[in-house]
Amino acid sequence: MKKIEEKFEKAYDLYAKDILRHVYFRLHNKQAAEDLTQETFFKAWQSLALGKTKEIKNFRAFFYKIAHNLIIDYYRSKKPDISLEKLEEEQIEAVAAVAAEQEREADLGIEKEKLEKHLHELKEEYRQILVMRFIDDLKVAEISEIIGKTKTNVRVTIHRALASLRKEMENDLNVKKYV
Repeated sequence: MKKIEEKFEKAYDLYAKDILRHVYFRLHNKQAAEDLTQETFFKAWQSLALGKTKEIKNFRAFFYKIAHNLIIDYYRSKKPDISLEKLEEEQIEAVAAVAAEQEREADLGIEKEKLEKHLHELKEEYRQILVMRFIDDLKVAEISEIIGKTKTNVRVTIHRALASLRKEMENDLNVKKYV
């Protein structure tokens, strides 16, 4: 049991910050993101301690899968009493926060406002996949395991999402040229 505890502690130290960022980006609510992140690790520990999960080969994918399922449950249980304007505002704030952090870390050379705007315009599926792949730095196999789709499907979705993002950004540049 000691060995499992040690592995879990190391995995927690490695991935807690990434899971929190991922959940926050998906929920756009800091308090809810912190709560779901805590619940993610609690459920993971319960699964290990109660023997529901035998051996975990990839803790990172295991945590993301639990977080992904909790996010789905969160949205299912959420009452539709929130306005679309408020959701959009929260989403823009969340994208801004994550984009600002990533811009400082990687200096992508893309203006933050443009990226935020264009990410917001993508389909939820595309946005989710791009966040997992490029912000959370998950591998295609890990994303596949998390969302329950084939690796090929994930690769195709990433390709389509990037093409869609590129098209949106090019359209924005073309419009500005003629204004």
